[in-house]
Amino acid sequence: MYYGGTIVKNNTFRMKFKSIHILIISLLLSSCIMSHKINYEVSRVSNSKKEAILFSKSPSYTEKYSFHVSLIREGRNLRNDEQGNIFIGEYNEEDKTKEILNSFEFKWLSSDTLEIFYSDDIEIKKKVDQLKGIILIYERKHLPTKNKAH
Repeated sequence: MYYGGTIVKNNTFRMKFKSIHILIISLLLSSCIMSHKINYEVSRVSNSKKEAILFSKSPSYTEKYSFHVSLIREGRNLRNDEQGNIFIGEYNEEDKTKEILNSFEFKWLSSDTLEIFYSDDIEIKKKVDQLKGIILIYERKHLPTKNKAH
């Protein structure tokens, strides 16, 4: 009987130990997810049914700054965990992120065709040519380099 009590104590200890590990892992994962929140929305352009929306996300420890474009129903708000559904680009230098964000332009050519201009400095991770009947045309544009005083 004493032997059985020892086994129960050991099993209880193992269960508590596993629970602590699960809790620690959960906290680590949730902190990684929280680092991908939307920093800010930069632009929304509507064609009266759909909106093209540009937003950025901060990097986590191993990632770069990311720029996302989504095509969504007009008036809908994005969730923090959403990524761009038509375009994702990355850049790894913080000092140029505002210039890159400002380089994005949207132009509705018709009710079903959207033209997107973006900086040629970013690394493209996702680029969709058509979504739900909307044709997407992309144009890269070069950002001028800043001259640094010596």
